[in-house]
Amino acid sequence: MKRSFKFARSLGIDGLLHVSFLLVLAFILSAHGASPRVFGGLGFVLALVGAVLVHRFVQQMMAPQVAVAPVPVGPVPCLARIPEKPAQELRVSCLSLTGREIPSAAAKSSTGDIAVREVMLTDFQTLSPDDTLGEATHLLMGGSQEDFPVVDYSCLVGVLTRDRLFEALRSEGESALVRDTMERDFETAQPSERLDEVLARTESSPAALPVISGGRLIGMLTEQNISERLMIRAALTSRRHTSSFPDGSSQF
Repeated sequence: MKRSFKFARSLGIDGLLHVSFLLVLAFILSAHGASPRVFGGLGFVLALVGAVLVHRFVQQMMAPQVAVAPVPVGPVPCLARIPEKPAQELRVSCLSLTGREIPSAAAKSSTGDIAVREVMLTDFQTLSPDDTLGEATHLLMGGSQEDFPVVDYSCLVGVLTRDRLFEALRSEGESALVRDTMERDFETAQPSERLDEVLARTESSPAALPVISGGRLIGMLTEQNISERLMIRAALTSRRHTSSFPDGSSQF
């Protein structure tokens, strides 16, 4: 996130503070003065932010032990599946607030029966190690893809992420080569792997994970694809529940 700085990291989660938050606090102090009432209000705001952070960290700690686990896709985590019963939603809320465990046998995570091939991106752009960062920038600006596999003679040799590209542009400029900027140490996935196994192995939803089959690059697993697949599944599940009667007949 632009204009943010990291103040903490725990359980694989970065705590980022945006400068606008500090500006708002400074504005309140300058407008209303340093009175006990103002400090009380600021204390309430800070306590609320702290509660949100604690809630997020507890979710992450409990994720390996719960059936309905948070999937970190973007700034706010979504659930690996939408609870089908109100009681399940209540149990998830209690889990996040109290840290109590729910046995994983209670239900099956919806990512457990999704294969990587079902959510991977198959229409994507690649870079060559000899391409310049300027050429990579043109690809970035010309489409929705943010992270690029680097291929040399049909062999996957690296991954150039958006963040890595921006860092190199600032320090090296557009004439720098992709080979000097790309990440060489990266995870890959197989198309037949289960999505939950990949997420567990990579600790979080990967920004860009190449999918390899028979030594060839056949797809990319991205946060956006995972998020969209889960939302589509949730929408279809909700539609089935609302359009069918218990005896299987359809409602028109």
